[in-house]
Amino acid sequence: MFKKWTEWLRPGSVCFILTRPPTTTLPFFRKAASLFQKSTADVPAMVDCLRHHGLKVEVSEEKMMFNMSKHRWYAVLRMRYMSCLHCLSDQDIEEGIAELERKKFRGERNITVADNIAAITVIKEC
Repeated sequence: MFKKWTEWLRPGSVCFILTRPPTTTLPFFRKAASLFQKSTADVPAMVDCLRHHGLKVEVSEEKMMFNMSKHRWYAVLRMRYMSCLHCLSDQDIEEGIAELERKKFRGERNITVADNIAAITVIKEC
């Protein structure tokens, strides 16, 4: 995939990639967490591939914190806000929300989540 980048990028160009590592602290139920892990890029492999094709790569991990009501989080899951959730049925989602309620959020009104982001800067040197 990245081989063509050496052709597309002009010398001195910078490209910025934001992605999530396969392990996440997002409050997913078990089935959603598994789908997320399978569908997420392997950041070290991506970096190795970019470097193999002669591109300079810098990586930093950023942590973004957010708070929301658990009912809003459940609504976000029901909307399948991430593409990895699109293959889940309504029943899968409802069973997953019930799992979260039993195991993580019983009695809670709000949740605090740390979302890990891998920030990858790709540079084609002159």
